[in-house]
Amino acid sequence: MRFATAVALSLLISACSNSAEEELKNQYVANYIESTTPIFLEQLKERARELNISREQLASLTETANDRIEKMAQCSYTAYQHYPKRYHDAMIDAVVHGNDVQASREKVSLMIEQDMQKGLILQDKIIESARKVRSKLNDCMAS
Repeated sequence: MRFATAVALSLLISACSNSAEEELKNQYVANYIESTTPIFLEQLKERARELNISREQLASLTETANDRIEKMAQCSYTAYQHYPKRYHDAMIDAVVHGNDVQASREKVSLMIEQDMQKGLILQDKIIESARKVRSKLNDCMAS
């Protein structure tokens, strides 16, 4: 009986953990999209005016851009797992709590820089992590 109870409890904890992780990812993706889309679409509209792109073409580009922004949000969530936990958590938490994506990146970059100056992390470790993140992001966006 104890074994069955332990297995059931383990499955329940696992399900709750997966549910919490999925909720965190969903919130990150939603806030990433909310933060990034207006800026990107404004830049797209400005560029479309410069190039005399028709409304129909702009509508198509906007739809594609929205899809790519959503994919970028999902891919970045996954890719950031290659950063050391401290920086991964800082970036994810900032966006989950509604902070601007670019401002969050800058804040985490500053945190990394300060930690390197204090000797808390080696530059080589950050460079390797950044390479892994970039590679994972590129692979995800290409899929």
